[in-house]
Amino acid sequence: MRTGLIILIGLCLSAPVVDGRKVYIAKVSKETAVTTFYNRIAKPNYHVVATNKKIVGATEIQEPAGSKVMLVELTNSDYPILPNEAARFGDVAVVVIDQFVEGYHDHTNHKLYFEAVGTNLQKSTTSKRKSNLPIKRFGSSIKFDIDPLFLTSQIRALSGADPIEINGQTQRISDRLTIGNRSLARQYLKSQYEALGFEVSEHNYDQGVNFVAERKGRTDRYVIVSSHYDTVSTAGADDNAAGTVSALAVAKALSDTDFEYTLRIVAFDQEEIGLVGSKEYVKHLSNSGDIDNLLGVINLEMTGYDSDNDGGFHVIDCNENSSPDLSEIVMQAVDEASINLSKVFACTNRSDHASFWRYDKPAIVVSQNFFGNDSNPCYHRSCDKVDMMNFDYMRKITEAIAGATYHLLQPIN
Repeated sequence: MRTGLIILIGLCLSAPVVDGRKVYIAKVSKETAVTTFYNRIAKPNYHVVATNKKIVGATEIQEPAGSKVMLVELTNSDYPILPNEAARFGDVAVVVIDQFVEGYHDHTNHKLYFEAVGTNLQKSTTSKRKSNLPIKRFGSSIKFDIDPLFLTSQIRALSGADPIEINGQTQRISDRLTIGNRSLARQYLKSQYEALGFEVSEHNYDQGVNFVAERKGRTDRYVIVSSHYDTVSTAGADDNAAGTVSALAVAKALSDTDFEYTLRIVAFDQEEIGLVGSKEYVKHLSNSGDIDNLLGVINLEMTGYDSDNDGGFHVIDCNENSSPDLSEIVMQAVDEASINLSKVFACTNRSDHASFWRYDKPAIVVSQNFFGNDSNPCYHRSCDKVDMMNFDYMRKITEAIAGATYHLLQPIN
């Protein structure tokens, strides 16, 4: 999951202002027809939109040349004023940073998440509320028995605790930050998915590579189960080998079933520097027209830490478009299989699900109780290793996602 505290040397209110573009930022209802925007942050009952045209209630921001206007997701609306804060809309602040460094992190703090207001205008493409998801009650109880030993062995491989065999050579994935190690991770995932009978491909973009594995259904419509496979400079056992392995375990659990819809597993690159891989991927889907066949996205983010064993976890939709329908399906899977998990409310835009929201597609992020006072103390630290993992808890979340995905894909009897 992306962190975001950006406090840089050079934040200075007295910095000289050089004329740049004007950006208009406003808090609007989700029903407001602001269809063209640089960026849009989803909250449960409103959007904060940055655009190039004056809209009712907007704050006009003059962006000095060489600076960046940033939207900052706060933990609450009472959060102290930030350096160079220009406006605040609920629990989203607007700041101007004059020495912006792409991908900068302060790994000791996850209370703030910064999103740059980009320079490319995006348009909404579909009805925000229309849903084609199968949201009827489950016809019968579906229980998937995910093997914790499978989860353990896969986490150990992806986080460097155990060596792996790639092309006849013994390798160790010490992190998934460098280009070489990210390539090793993709090669390892390729071997695992091909063994399950999935078709594997890569989506290349200028800065990185997304990994894609697919099992065809009877139609071209598809469901995405996603994660991000990159890390900061750590082993990244929880963040996010956990989500990536949960997705693999879901694919394994469903590999012998025929479905109406296609299952597409996507492991995104460069989430840690601003959701880059998912933004590029959804743009690719939009440009190709394939986005029209997308039913919904279940994004898995850090599924392996539960220090108090209370089963608390997040199913996050921020009431965005028809995403709550996906949340309902996940919770149906929990109830029907009597999985000992309890939903803890949270709303965030700081993982790859949010890239799909900007194209008005249903997407949720499922994760451990990151925002509910049980976050992993090794988040983005060198101790994010396999010995911090709670594999029984990870098994429960993975079983819930397997059940929800089974229901979404519509098994063929």
